[in-house]
Amino acid sequence: MDTQELGMRIRKGRMEKQMKQTELASQLSVSPTTLCKWEKGINRPDIESLKSLSVILGIPFLTLLGENTPEPEFPMPDTVFQTPPVQPKKTGNPWTKRLPILIACLLLAGIALFAWYIRIRP
Repeated sequence: MDTQELGMRIRKGRMEKQMKQTELASQLSVSPTTLCKWEKGINRPDIESLKSLSVILGIPFLTLLGENTPEPEFPMPDTVFQTPPVQPKKTGNPWTKRLPILIACLLLAGIALFAWYIRIRP
């Protein structure tokens, strides 16, 4: 795998998607400087970054690597590289679960205090 050719394929794919380096870098969770070095052929991405690049740019993995062999058609689910949606916090009243426990504790304390009072009273 020639690093210069890989860089040209990454840049070409990014330009075809009309993406800025900062946009693609943020999707890959790398710095724009790192992406720039990949595109210039100074460095090459690791295997996980290559997989992500393949999905984001819509380029088959082997084509991105410069292989001419056809890649088998295995549909990749869209959820592989997406984060799960954040569940909103429940905004209910926090006392709805605590109130019965508080009442039970107060009743027990009252009963204990009453029993203590009866016991020490002559």
